[in-house]
Amino acid sequence: MRLRQIALGSMATGLVGLAVMIATSQYFWAVIDQERSAIERLRGQRSDALRLGVAIDYATLLPDATRADSGIANQARSLAATLESNPDPQTAAAIGHLQEIARLGDSLRPSRGAAGSAAGMPPLTQASAMAAQMRIHHSRLLEALNDLIRLRHAKSDQTLSRLAWVVRFSVAMLAGMSLLALMLTYRRLSAPLARIQRGIQAISEGDLGARIALRGDDELGEVAGAIDDMAEHLARKEQDLRHSEQRFQGIAKATSDALWDWDLRDDSVWWSEGFLHQFGDFELASGPGSADWSERIHPEDRAAAVASLSEFFTRGGERWQHSYRFRRADGSFAHVLDRGVLITDPQGKSLRMVGGMTDLSQRLQLEEQLRQAQRMESIGQLTGGIAHDFNNLLTVIQGNAELLAERLTENSELQSLARMIDQASRRGADLTQRLLAFARKQALEPTAVDINELVLGMHDLLQRSLGTEVRIELALTEGLSPAMVDPAQLEGALLNLCINARDAMPEGGRLHLGTSEMQRQTGTVATDSELPPGRYVSLTVSDSGTGISPENLPRVFEPFYTTKARDKGTGLGLSMVYGFVRQSRGQIEIESEPGQGTTIRIHLPCVAEIESRPSSTPTPPPRPGHGQLILLVEDEDLVRSYAQAQLEMLGYRVLVACDGSQALEMLRQHPDIDLLFTDVVMPGMSGRELADAARELRPDLPVLWTSGYSDDALIHDGRLDPGVHLLRKPYRRGELARLIRATLGQT
Repeated sequence: MRLRQIALGSMATGLVGLAVMIATSQYFWAVIDQERSAIERLRGQRSDALRLGVAIDYATLLPDATRADSGIANQARSLAATLESNPDPQTAAAIGHLQEIARLGDSLRPSRGAAGSAAGMPPLTQASAMAAQMRIHHSRLLEALNDLIRLRHAKSDQTLSRLAWVVRFSVAMLAGMSLLALMLTYRRLSAPLARIQRGIQAISEGDLGARIALRGDDELGEVAGAIDDMAEHLARKEQDLRHSEQRFQGIAKATSDALWDWDLRDDSVWWSEGFLHQFGDFELASGPGSADWSERIHPEDRAAAVASLSEFFTRGGERWQHSYRFRRADGSFAHVLDRGVLITDPQGKSLRMVGGMTDLSQRLQLEEQLRQAQRMESIGQLTGGIAHDFNNLLTVIQGNAELLAERLTENSELQSLARMIDQASRRGADLTQRLLAFARKQALEPTAVDINELVLGMHDLLQRSLGTEVRIELALTEGLSPAMVDPAQLEGALLNLCINARDAMPEGGRLHLGTSEMQRQTGTVATDSELPPGRYVSLTVSDSGTGISPENLPRVFEPFYTTKARDKGTGLGLSMVYGFVRQSRGQIEIESEPGQGTTIRIHLPCVAEIESRPSSTPTPPPRPGHGQLILLVEDEDLVRSYAQAQLEMLGYRVLVACDGSQALEMLRQHPDIDLLFTDVVMPGMSGRELADAARELRPDLPVLWTSGYSDDALIHDGRLDPGVHLLRKPYRRGELARLIRATLGQT
């Protein structure tokens, strides 16, 4: 038997039995409703009969109430009219009693007299007898009505009994048919379905080796066979998929790229764990698809990236790639190279696109840092070379200008020209000093500096550099102790900080410059990044600009790190300031909030807190020598001639060499040489190498170096080596005389 036939037969039998039960029940319920309505009418008629009895009693007690007599007759006739609608035989008896009561009521009224006076009244016995007859008929009326109510209740109970029997019979019939259908269903449907359900559950739980093994010519047999075939097919596919997934997972873990799988049919995108490692979250993986991807592209790159992808789909092809900036979870942007491969069905319809996103930010940053470092190195080398040659020229110009100014005392006009040359050479020397400071080839020369005077002296320069849109406010504390710092380097640092503040206020604003003094308590232990105990002078630079975000604030002192546009900064300004301050044994602090401006504080040690060093003092007048023999080593002809002339004017005897090898030969020939005066930077043998070789011959030989710029030969940790005497070019005759006497006096 086919399952469809069993189902249709069971359904037809059940529907027929249900229809019969419903029709029978409706008939009996209609009969019951009629009986209940009749009972309610009879109860109402019995209530009217009871009121009629009250009227009869009232007429008996008040014999002169003729209006009551008329009411009894009317009530009786009205009640009789309502009873005539009942078809029961018992109704006739009740109507007869009502008719007698109406007749007696009509008979009683005329006998009372027209005026109802006592003279026209019948005897008392006659009225009482008529009232007694009415009460008898009334009593029999009530009995007839009660009999009618009982009869109706009996009919209703009988109908309910029949209805209950029909319901029991119908239920029994439906139960029997249901049992028969259940037996047939269990035999032909339930047991096979249970086997099929167990097989499907096993397959859904991953047991692709499970089989139902139910064969037959009905639908369930066909379904079971199809499920077994599907399970076998899935087992083969699952094995292939497992191998493919293992290969894919191995590739995904072996690469740091963010792999993605874009289903073009429903526009959903899957991302690998590399997305979390590169960009910080999986928010995009839970999005609807390509829309979230495009939203995270930098606004300046979004149109080009979307257009590139659209063009790829339009022109066709297998591979696509594009480079753009992609937003990380912290809001920063990464430079990425995105590549994808298109997957189509046999008909050529695009199904999926699989690819990977490579973060090029670090590589690009390293390449940019390398280019920047190479550029800075080139600039530093160029600056050092220019400064060396320029200082050599300035040495001759400045020295001769000084000599001319001394000898032209009688010619004021020529003396004025000589002094102008001298002033121009000094400005040129200042320029080379700034170039050397930029190239970090200038050793620090700490000296006692009044920070207030330094700030006031730079006020005009700062105002010109910042423009009229920036208002400078000064809050200088009086009575500050002098700070031990290189004033030229501090000026450069302050100018750098003010320029940064100006760039943070493109619409103009307020720049606050303040000074103060602080005391770090003794007895505390300072870490490498903290100040040791002592007194410090603080210089504060505060602006009302855009501020720095919290995630960028810890990195502002890192070399090559900048939040400015590519053409607005190199990322070296704050790092140079930081290095200078730390090199000066101080500390730099920064506070900033977006939209609230930035405050930078520089703490520098007071003079009394560190070992004192020689400070720059006015150059004393040149003092003559005592005929000591000096070996002058200089590769520049003009400088060599100028230095020789200056030394001879100071009263020294001079031997001249143009390189290191010639100088060593002279040292061997002249053991009476009192001082070696040599340039540091020379072709072939450098001045340091010459000095080392000379001291092997003469360990006690004093050495005075001179140079247009300082290199690592004499400088370590940014300062001159202990015991080193260095005369910086361009130099004046007074400086030359002082350092020669100091060097000779050291011995």
